Amino acid sequence: MATYVNIKLAEPLQLLTTTQTFYTVPMGYQVIATAFTFANTDSVNTVGLSLYLCTGNSAPDNSNIIIPNTPIDPGSTVNFDFGHVLNAGDTIKAYASAPGITMHGSGITQLL
Repeated sequence: MATYVNIKLAEPLQLLTTTQTFYTVPMGYQVIATAFTFANTDSVNTVGLSLYLCTGNSAPDNSNIIIPNTPIDPGSTVNFDFGHVLNAGDTIKAYASAPGITMHGSGITQLL
């Protein structure tokens, strides 16, 4: 019988304006990315964000983007609920169009 455990896929962090990898599925595990929250802490500017689920260490591009340059209004928060499966070595990558986006992510994992 499989045992599933809740995990944080991203501690609260500020997204950079270049793509960064913030989670890699460990070898021998599978992860289901379940939820991401993004907050725009800039009180003046709308900031866009992009999120990618990449197979292995593939480069982020249009083939693996799941949130494409989505604008977040100043002082606003958006939530995304998923059920995407990631396998060992897969990565979650993100970037913001400008400083000001804080990200939280969670999911469930199981040892294969």
